[in-house]
Amino acid sequence: DVAAAGEWFGRAAEAGHAAAAFNLGVLLEGLDPPEVAEARKWYRQAAEAGHAGAAFNLGVLLEGLDPPELAEARKWYRQAAEGGDAGAAFNLGLLLEGLDPPELAEARKWYRQAAEAGHAGAANNLGVLLEGLDPPELAEARKWYRQAAEAGHPLAALNLRALLEGLDPP
Repeated sequence: DVAAAGEWFGRAAEAGHAAAAFNLGVLLEGLDPPEVAEARKWYRQAAEAGHAGAAFNLGVLLEGLDPPELAEARKWYRQAAEGGDAGAAFNLGLLLEGLDPPELAEARKWYRQAAEAGHAGAANNLGVLLEGLDPPELAEARKWYRQAAEAGHPLAALNLRALLEGLDPP
């Protein structure tokens, strides 16, 4: 019963319970149509209380707005990443890499954190950034491609093969 769940989550969230505010945000965002403004409000409350999942979800929500609120998304991804959320560290790396101009050194830092936590996409992206340095850090790139490939990341397997064979990566 979605309505009853929303009511109970709402009561607990109003009382300051961060996990309930997070769950209420998830519930609201999952409605058809989603209640984005309300979800944002509850994610923010939970994130401000230190809930890493809410900070991550808030970052995703903000990045997905039209127009995206990248500075605000960056703030919440960083909070979640600093709390150890590998997905947030990966998303933060993607956001930083996509800026104009890109913040590649900062992106590399967050990809590395996520890769060290076992995030295969981050390990692949870290390999790409390392391979693109001048001069390239090929041994380090190979290490991260291998980790990602062994975790089942198909593009990392292609990148590793290309690196080992001296080819241009796809």
